[in-house]
Amino acid sequence: MTPNTDHVGEPASRADRCTHCGGSIETTAWHPVTTEVDEDGSVELYAFCSWECRDRFDED
Repeated sequence: MTPNTDHVGEPASRADRCTHCGGSIETTAWHPVTTEVDEDGSVELYAFCSWECRDRFDED
């Protein structure tokens, strides 16, 4: 799957979409997430469809 660059590096605007590739996330099952703290102190939650997408997000 080609990464959806419209969403790479941006917080997930919908909990059912992967932050890295834009793929669908099954919301009734556990999935990997990570957080970042912005300069203003707000916490952003990033959701991923797989560990591979989370690892690629961390590499970027």
